[in-house]
Amino acid sequence: MGGAYESESARREAFIQALVVFPPDFWTTEHPILANTQTGIFVELKNEPSSADSDPYMQNVGNYRIHIRQVKDKADIGCHGYARFLAAGAPMFLVCVVGPWLSICGGFYDGSKVHVEPLADPVFMLIDHTGRRERRLAVLLTALKQGVDDLLADQFWDPPKFPPSTPRLYQTWTPFSSTAEGELCFQQPLTPGEGADQLSVIIKMVKTHYGTEVHQFLAERKLAPKLYGISYLEGAPSAYIMEHLPSHWVQLNTVFLKDYFHRQAPDVYSALKNIAAILQQQGYVHGDLRSNNVMIDNDLLEQGAVSLKIVDFDWSGEGGKVTYPVTRNSEVKWPGIPGGPIRLGDDLLLLEQWWTDFSTLSNLPSDLPSGLPFDLPSDLPSDWQAFLPSA
Repeated sequence: MGGAYESESARREAFIQALVVFPPDFWTTEHPILANTQTGIFVELKNEPSSADSDPYMQNVGNYRIHIRQVKDKADIGCHGYARFLAAGAPMFLVCVVGPWLSICGGFYDGSKVHVEPLADPVFMLIDHTGRRERRLAVLLTALKQGVDDLLADQFWDPPKFPPSTPRLYQTWTPFSSTAEGELCFQQPLTPGEGADQLSVIIKMVKTHYGTEVHQFLAERKLAPKLYGISYLEGAPSAYIMEHLPSHWVQLNTVFLKDYFHRQAPDVYSALKNIAAILQQQGYVHGDLRSNNVMIDNDLLEQGAVSLKIVDFDWSGEGGKVTYPVTRNSEVKWPGIPGGPIRLGDDLLLLEQWWTDFSTLSNLPSDLPSGLPFDLPSDLPSDWQAFLPSA
């Protein structure tokens, strides 16, 4: 390994002299932003440590500051993409390499100051006979690759016009049964009344995706609460307006220990499998078909009948197009990987997994029948009837 330069200035001068052999158009020391591109990462490499002014971390901080100034200039002249990038905090990855040491930092801009912080402990990139260093390095580089890909995907949303924590008042809503927008006019206190036009509803606040089509599909077949409409407001979560189920509707997992549930367990399992089959036939997935997302009519259950409704369609959509969240309950044996697609058939796999675990703990027979449940509509199309499990 060659000797270290006495100063950063000497190293820079030697580097520029080495670049002279290339045509002038092939290199520059001015750090320009290329047109219609977005930078997601800066990398500073050093064979060995030297003086403080040549420290890769400090040089990356300087690079990031220069970059932010240039991005602000672009935003000031009307470049919408750069304005969104700044509004999102101008996130970037800054990679520092000194000999065998690798350090990954993150930079962001709060509107007035630049901040750079380490995202992980430095990694020693030499061979380890136990493989621990290699595994840690692989995990770190994989996470870095995914992070850079996300940044370069240019998924920064337009910033809301309202400052954070501004109170919102939803004044209009759009019924799913029509395209007309209705006015929400509050003329009296929101207290229980005796009028025939009173309607009890639940308002679900959703920041990102919601499986509206899947919810409506099951609601039309009385297998989910009715979905009445939606209210949008800039800078706030979307408000989904749906049926409020009476108190005799309870989560399925709250009746597992009831004697009358054990008597009807085969029919409950059959109903759940049929719902999963109907969704699969239509090309839909629920994504999180666990017992806490299944409501059951407790009064009917005590009388020996089964009626179910599915709730929480945050992950729902077309099979293979919607994805599992990256962060989820690691104790659940999910059919798919974090961030991966939710495929047709995953609902049934998840159902069979948790039902088998429950049956083992409750001493229920594992080979439960799968005929039609009592509460499925009798007027299902013939092609659906053929797809459902037979008794």
